[in-house]
Amino acid sequence: MSRNDAIAAAFAAQARHCDGYHSTLYGELCRRCADDVRAGGELATLTADWHGDPQRGSLPLRVLGGVHALVLTGQAPHLGAFYPSAGGAPRWPDAWQAFVTTVQSHREPIRAWLPQPPQTNEVGRSGSLLGGFLHAAASGLPLRLLELGSSAGLNLRLDHYRITLGDRSFGPADARVVLRPAWTGPTPAAVPLRIASRAGCDLAPVDVRDPAARLRLQAYVWPDRTDRLATLRAALAVAQEVPVDLERADAADWLERQLAAPSPGVATVVFHSSFHGYLPAATQQRLAAILHAAGDRATATAPVYWLRCEDEVPLPTDRAMQHEVRLRVWPGDAEYLLARCQPHGDRVSWLA
Repeated sequence: MSRNDAIAAAFAAQARHCDGYHSTLYGELCRRCADDVRAGGELATLTADWHGDPQRGSLPLRVLGGVHALVLTGQAPHLGAFYPSAGGAPRWPDAWQAFVTTVQSHREPIRAWLPQPPQTNEVGRSGSLLGGFLHAAASGLPLRLLELGSSAGLNLRLDHYRITLGDRSFGPADARVVLRPAWTGPTPAAVPLRIASRAGCDLAPVDVRDPAARLRLQAYVWPDRTDRLATLRAALAVAQEVPVDLERADAADWLERQLAAPSPGVATVVFHSSFHGYLPAATQQRLAAILHAAGDRATATAPVYWLRCEDEVPLPTDRAMQHEVRLRVWPGDAEYLLARCQPHGDRVSWLA
């Protein structure tokens, strides 16, 4: 397969993902980008210096993020007329023509986005993860939260959000962030959710005090998912008021330090979402070994939980519910499949 064919295939695959997750704007743009790359057009010129696997490296999202940033900062008003995030509405073929013109006239600023992997922090996943945290809280102990691949650490602040799961709501009634995932199945038991501490690590942690970092997170939200964009902006405001210790570190190195000894009096919850699949196999194996070693040292007064929301098992019968929420518990080394969910947290099917 030629380089352009591989890039076109990545755009075509991204189009299918966007269609499945309710972004018709990006679905259509990505299909047209794929055709343009095959034809050696403007998108082929933009990505001419790209090296690596364009699909695994999420090249389409890098391009789209760079363009969206121009729209959000008012540098591409003609294209903004077709982006709901800027108050516009898609119209074809005008939106595509405006997109190509924007790429052509802002080629270097967009290229500056291509070396960096997409940086996202999907707040909606807090609705998928909350049931796992409630399971840990049923121990009666306050929670020590440790997030791997934490980005800006927005999901570390989930106790400051109002989250409705089925017929039950959790969190402050006046919260700025309100999550209501479409829910099927039983509702997790209502238990007090007490957070003793919260910390996370990331190779490129996002400083929510930095306007450029906040823009980067917003630019990776799909422009016709204005609901997700509004939720992200509210969560960023909360994050500036609720401090979290985020460390720039390799996940395995960081976790090994955090779990070097038991932490009596708290339930340690190691969690991650849409993170595990990006790791080399060796790192995945090392993380599992670190967690199992910590589990062997766990006690009733210092339990350890491993909570993850990941695309661990493909579910081709329902592509909109690709992720599984799984929880491993020590002592006892018990494993639970808690839920299946849509990757952005829009829908949750609770199984536990």
